[in-house]
Amino acid sequence: MVNRKRARFTCWEGGLRKLMRSADIEDVSLFVWKEEYGVNFPAIDTQHKRWFALAHEMHQAAVTGKGKDVLSKTLSDFIAYTTTHFAAEENLMLAHDYPGYGQHKVQHDAMAGKLTDFQRQFEAGRATLTLELLQFLKAWLSRHISTTDQDMGAYLSAEGLPAHRT
Repeated sequence: MVNRKRARFTCWEGGLRKLMRSADIEDVSLFVWKEEYGVNFPAIDTQHKRWFALAHEMHQAAVTGKGKDVLSKTLSDFIAYTTTHFAAEENLMLAHDYPGYGQHKVQHDAMAGKLTDFQRQFEAGRATLTLELLQFLKAWLSRHISTTDQDMGAYLSAEGLPAHRT
């Protein structure tokens, strides 16, 4: 078991530099899937799990001091998957006349815009992949899935679409 008090992070040039007394810090992740995030639709739950896995890879690249090239690739992979996932959800909502589509899409568009802006700044050397950014992503993912996506799942279930826990 990792003692979280044994590790501190500090921002350093191209990413995060870890200051630690234990090598176990690499096992700590901000991005851990919880079954309570499930929205009862296997395809969406599987995508959410993959999203968390990509965010975990980005976190691990940052805390283990990987170079800018690796951080850039993990960030690009995360953003590309975000685009794919948002499109899948939006298509599902449109196909089933989800009344919350507009508000849901606004959230997706805002997040996609923030990620794109951050990526531009990162590639230009004006931003670093900080713990604060990763914590923001964790909070957004958890909150969005636990509220907005679960509301969508409840609607789709009420409409008679088959729902399952994954």
